[in-house]
Amino acid sequence: MGGVETPGLRGRDPPVARLPEVMSAPSPLLPWPVVLCAALALAACSSTPKPKKADYAPVERWDEDRVRLPEKPIGPLLAQLDGLMRNWTTLALTASDPLDDRRREALESDLRYRVSKRFDELVAELEAGPPSNRQVAAMALGFSATDRALSPLLAALHDARPEVRSNALTALGLLALRDTPLERVRELVESDPHETVRIQGALALRKIIQTGAPTGDAELETARNGILDPSPGVRSECCLILGLLRDEESIDLLGQLLRDPTPLPAAAAARSLQMIGTEDSRQLGPTARALASSLDDVDGNVRQTILKCLMTMSRSNFGERSEGWIEWANRLP
Repeated sequence: MGGVETPGLRGRDPPVARLPEVMSAPSPLLPWPVVLCAALALAACSSTPKPKKADYAPVERWDEDRVRLPEKPIGPLLAQLDGLMRNWTTLALTASDPLDDRRREALESDLRYRVSKRFDELVAELEAGPPSNRQVAAMALGFSATDRALSPLLAALHDARPEVRSNALTALGLLALRDTPLERVRELVESDPHETVRIQGALALRKIIQTGAPTGDAELETARNGILDPSPGVRSECCLILGLLRDEESIDLLGQLLRDPTPLPAAAAARSLQMIGTEDSRQLGPTARALASSLDDVDGNVRQTILKCLMTMSRSNFGERSEGWIEWANRLP
């Protein structure tokens, strides 16, 4: 997702600092590190200085009798959200024990409270604020836990700034609402010129599909095209989508991706083949043979991932060498 630009620099675009992508903790369905693939090039929020109050227009507030309340500036809120989201990102990507998980959950709760309390103001900033405001607001609405955020986030997918589009996609993935319209998300995955937008779009698409959202040929086509994308992050997410959709027609292509020069797409292809073979007994043989035949061509973490997939599929352990696995796979129909 895109980083948050430094507010207050008017008339020119400053460089955008980036952190790894904000992602939720891996779900039980996709428990391995491959689900962090989009962290390759994405940002949650930048390590920007605290926005100056002068950079933001004050927000008009009215009580129920239409009496104007004192102005409450948006700048401090955006700065707070920026810092909290950066901390949440770090914990989401590096949590190594239950204490880190509890800290992340506490940050989520804090973010949800702050966003819900000033939800309408954040929507207004997303719709009409300057670029730096729109970027922070787009990301923040992903923590709102309400379907009221869906419409403004979908509108933000047409924003002229790629950082805003990227953050809006990340927010849609955080919300992961089953009834999210997918047409614009697919368009961005397939054709956006910015890699970060395509990765975040593929991630959002995968997380929404994972909720059981209705899918069809359009989602399959997007994922099939995506495994040929020049970006390893897009290839990885689209591999996982094909596994979720149990796309048996992609088994051969996924088998080729096991030898991808970048480890993340290769590991994602292995996980996808495991999902297809495990869920459809008719595809156990083809997927197992694709995995076993690649063992001598890969090494390191990718080889270990493939071995784990084979052990899960066979419920056995034929060792580290490829011969035993190939023999087992060839006995399958």
